[in-house]
Amino acid sequence: MEAITFEGRYREPGEGVMERWLAEMRAGYKASHPLSSFEAQLGVYRGKIDEAEAALHQMIFSPFSQG
Repeated sequence: MEAITFEGRYREPGEGVMERWLAEMRAGYKASHPLSSFEAQLGVYRGKIDEAEAALHQMIFSPFSQG
């Protein structure tokens, strides 16, 4: 359990850390996918996350609502 759980809080990232991280992500994506945009891929990812969350919600809560 110690290897997969976490207690406490994550520390806040320093100023500019998230902006630099996003810039690196965009640059890496552009280098590896020159014919696609990072924003388009992010949209696909967000759609898949929404679908996965809906499926998970149904798996968890549907058995209880059918009772």
